Amino acid sequence: MNYFVMKAGMRDGYAVVHELHGGLDDSDALTRGESAIASFRSDAFFQVPPEFKKNQKMPDALSAFGGHLVVGARVKDALVPLVGASRVEFLPVRIKNIAGQFLEDPYYIVHPLDILDVIDVEASAGEYNEITPDSLMSVEQLVLRDCEAEIFRPAHWEKNILVREDLAAKLKAHGFVGLSLIEADDFMG
Repeated sequence: MNYFVMKAGMRDGYAVVHELHGGLDDSDALTRGESAIASFRSDAFFQVPPEFKKNQKMPDALSAFGGHLVVGARVKDALVPLVGASRVEFLPVRIKNIAGQFLEDPYYIVHPLDILDVIDVEASAGEYNEITPDSLMSVEQLVLRDCEAEIFRPAHWEKNILVREDLAAKLKAHGFVGLSLIEADDFMG
């Protein structure tokens, strides 16, 4: 089974956002596979940084500092019927533009709850982080062991979201702006 890394990519003219403000007291909870929907506060927002003043168009998926995948309603509405919401939470966040005004369009953090130990660290030439020794810092090529899950976070590299090939193909067909789906075999990071 082939997998794709699902991320938001930066594109000229399109906004990016800084770190999450509010929402959770412990933002690392979003990388541990713990449900956050009940404790996620309505004050959560991301800020478009002023240094990106030329990038004002809003994409379907936003690149967020801290590794969160932030998507608009179009992406969420496409994902829900494909994976359901049982093992993936969509945490509502607001986006504040450079002028300090909140956008009306809804955005969500995609939060898969399954963390699966599927990375073949040796075959991936993985390098562990010295500060957090249980976390991979990089791989030369992402090599996965057998898995059947549709969408999940890989253990030791929880800031990334992986989706099965059939799901990636369906998402690609929508042509979402800013949503990158990189074949796991081709992913270096």
